[in-house]
Amino acid sequence: MDAALFADQAMGLREHLLATPLAQRFELDREHYLLFINFEGLAIDTTADIADVERHVERLLASFVTGPAERVPWW
Repeated sequence: MDAALFADQAMGLREHLLATPLAQRFELDREHYLLFINFEGLAIDTTADIADVERHVERLLASFVTGPAERVPWW
């Protein structure tokens, strides 16, 4: 058995059970040209967190967006 079951401090079950890995928060609907990102419960505390989200989006869209004409300006 896990020793944490018998410890006096909280086990952090809520955080552990509700935590969704960043990679599982993205869904691309290619048919409808929609990208869904689940930000529920996601903590963005540093610029590194923002960079992680950006990398996931870029990686996901790399095979989908093949040229500059398909890109949407962010400004």
